[in-house]
Amino acid sequence: MLLYGSAVGFDVLSREYAYQKVHDQLVKSYAMDALRRSNGKTQSPSVDQAEAFKEKALQCRESRHESPGEGYDYRFQGDRVIGWALVYDEQVIHTAFFKTDDTDDSESDTRMSRMIDRLGFRQRR
Repeated sequence: MLLYGSAVGFDVLSREYAYQKVHDQLVKSYAMDALRRSNGKTQSPSVDQAEAFKEKALQCRESRHESPGEGYDYRFQGDRVIGWALVYDEQVIHTAFFKTDDTDDSESDTRMSRMIDRLGFRQRR
């Protein structure tokens, strides 16, 4: 999602019908993030910024964890980017990456709480 001239994140779901079910929540979540980040700025987004964000996401360190349900949870952390993915039977079911404001790895708890806050907002709506 490109907001105020900056890439702030993206979500990918494996099935179109699954995306349709969460579309409104995703839009609201990204809109809330845009309001939080805007600081009165208005710029046109660019494809180059989206590509740069994607490259940062691809360079993240990953860790794999048992999922509470089926499959595995993957967590990603990189240069001002965090993400996660649910993988079942070697298929990515849902993945999401978000820009962070933190640059110090010691702030990982803050980074994760922001992602959890976003997910909580999606689930409440």
